[in-house]
Amino acid sequence: MAQPTSQDFRYKPTMDIDNVLDIASSPSHLYVLSEQIGLAVFRVSNDKTQWLYTNIGMQRRGNKIVTDIRFAYLFGNGKRLTVLEPTSVLGVYSSTYLPTEPRAIARLRDYVYIALGHEGLGVLGLQNPEAFDTSVTFIANEVLQREAVLDVLTTPRSQQLFVLSPSKLHNFSWTINEDTLKWVGMTDINPDIVQLHLVENELFGSSEDGVLFRIDKDGSSQPLTNLGTNIMNIIKYKDTYFIETTEREIWLVADNKVTLWKSDEGANYHLTGDIDRLWLHEFGALGRVYSGTGPSNFWDSSKQESQLDTANSDIQAKQVDSKSLPNTLTLLPYEPKIVPYPNPILFGIQVVEDWPTDAIRYSVKSAPNGMKIKGEGVFWQPQFNQIGIHRLHIIAQSSTGLLDSTFIQIDITNFNNPPRISPIRTSTLIMGDPYTVTYIAMDPEAKHSQKSLIRFLGVDLPEGARLDEKSGKLTWTPTEKDLGVHRFKVIATDAYGSASSVQVELNVIELLRDNN
Repeated sequence: MAQPTSQDFRYKPTMDIDNVLDIASSPSHLYVLSEQIGLAVFRVSNDKTQWLYTNIGMQRRGNKIVTDIRFAYLFGNGKRLTVLEPTSVLGVYSSTYLPTEPRAIARLRDYVYIALGHEGLGVLGLQNPEAFDTSVTFIANEVLQREAVLDVLTTPRSQQLFVLSPSKLHNFSWTINEDTLKWVGMTDINPDIVQLHLVENELFGSSEDGVLFRIDKDGSSQPLTNLGTNIMNIIKYKDTYFIETTEREIWLVADNKVTLWKSDEGANYHLTGDIDRLWLHEFGALGRVYSGTGPSNFWDSSKQESQLDTANSDIQAKQVDSKSLPNTLTLLPYEPKIVPYPNPILFGIQVVEDWPTDAIRYSVKSAPNGMKIKGEGVFWQPQFNQIGIHRLHIIAQSSTGLLDSTFIQIDITNFNNPPRISPIRTSTLIMGDPYTVTYIAMDPEAKHSQKSLIRFLGVDLPEGARLDEKSGKLTWTPTEKDLGVHRFKVIATDAYGSASSVQVELNVIELLRDNN
């Protein structure tokens, strides 16, 4: 089959997002980390991408994201490691600080394994947020001969963990009977390999200067190509391998041939996806890559020409064109938004019906200066002179001539008001009796939202007391040693980082009861 060319793949941008640091995806979610807007999370299904929320400020926690089927992990440019859970309100499951900046992260069962260079192989639990927010535990020091851990990756189906150290590849496996991770063995590999890549059940390694190796089961490594620069990412989409390098290049590989697809230092390329879907960010735009007539297997020795590919593509195109479209078009309504200056605004446009993305065109009537709309996303970085209330008219028009519109009100305020905590009175508790109370706080910027973005934190809580960060519910059963007055602080934080606090006083007494 022919060598892959740019004509074999088409790129369709759907939204503008500038200053992107990294993008990552799982089967159901897409993550976009931007220096400008923070972390934007989208739900993906078939050919639709639905914006869920934007977490402003997450770019200060790291510059790299890796994902698995449930979590995403944000790290880089520091010692902090944050676990993201897209189904939660703010998207953060837990976080912790590590002894050094991690090189790689991989999850197996309810544990995260961390390559910490010369510090070794670290592990943290994911059973609950508290289990993760602890000091890292180092394992297998003797087995690894206390050598630096360069990379880690896992194969969840076979329950294996691969650990790369200089010139060695260690294999660990999770035993079902003993329910523990055990060292299986070690193989010698090419000493130039400093990074592992697991691509659709194929294991590859790469060197710092861009040499790509295939790693066989016996540990033997065959050099496949030399790209001349460090390899960041390898994705197999359809029948083609896409390789992203640190020099902002994207290479296509198929049929023992390597082709430079894209190269521009100012493009800020980022790739993510799998065999069925591929996303590309370039020149401030994010969108999908679609295949035309794609090449065959990666470095496959068989090179049989097939004339059926073009015919099959034509048939599929006709099937898409003839697909029945919905006979109604209904935009989902918006709640009013209050956003403090200078925070950016990013939200999605959604319709009730299952319309293909390319069958609807969106527009904003009387859009303020700087507002951009592309595909299903709207982005706006308000300026100081745009502080005030803006009423936007959003219009959707289908390729069949249907039209619908809705309004959204955005209030750009001068500053971010801190949460307002309801008054709290001193309470008297009886020793041995369970005590519960729910502290209430209101975010002025989120008064129109049905979901609370307030998070609660207790400082100097009595021993044994627990404060739920989402609900603000305090539970405590004081014992005899707790008799007396206890003072602590409850802090409420909103989505933009503003906080307020209140002093709480609880008095524990002993109540003598008549045994009769």
